[in-house]
Amino acid sequence: MIEQKTYLGNPLLKSAYVPQNFSEEQVEEYIKCQQDPLYFVNKHVKIVSVDEGLIEFDVRDYQKDMINRFHNERFVICKMARQSGKSTTILAYLLHYILFNENVSVAVLANKKATAMELLGRLQLAYEHMPKWLQQGILIWNKGNIELENGSKILASSTSGSAIFQFIGHKSQIEMKNGNRKLFGILLNDNFNKSLNVHFLVVLIRLFQQINSCRCRLRILFFNTKDWMYIKNQLRNIPM
Repeated sequence: MIEQKTYLGNPLLKSAYVPQNFSEEQVEEYIKCQQDPLYFVNKHVKIVSVDEGLIEFDVRDYQKDMINRFHNERFVICKMARQSGKSTTILAYLLHYILFNENVSVAVLANKKATAMELLGRLQLAYEHMPKWLQQGILIWNKGNIELENGSKILASSTSGSAIFQFIGHKSQIEMKNGNRKLFGILLNDNFNKSLNVHFLVVLIRLFQQINSCRCRLRILFFNTKDWMYIKNQLRNIPM
């Protein structure tokens, strides 16, 4: 039987559990990428420009600050203007996170599942254009879900979907047993259902209170200051 080295015939993706031979230069590069997410994003993450097509991600100073904070801080909330590359930055970091950490779970959330799937699609595009030797083998790859051979996975869902609550509840039980790190990237777009998302955030906060002893990380990304001020005021009125 011929060994299948690509995932379902996609020449840009490596199949799971395929042996990989590394050169000395590739080993050195892999270690650099693993240790420094900013180096990885600058060197190996590609994005789509409206004017130029597929290009390298030229990270700006404020985006460098975002990535460093994501990597070094446990809780991060970003209050930023529209169209400033927030989603692209956090997706680039999430790509690094799932590649170089085993058995971590990431949720990419938006007010509509189609929006969350579009965000996941951008991450998938960047993944496909990385060198094969830098990739993890693929177990599951579709518009709403990715699972890698290192046990890490990403789910795209709406904040109103029951799938994400099942995902969080199931993973939190594993989290308390083995102490692995978890990262949630919550991307709320401009016209989100404020009431729904306030209560959703309360569920997440309660979850993190329950597993506070574990090394968990929560990323919440608001698209403008007005939305953050609204939610902050609403959270004050809801018993935790």
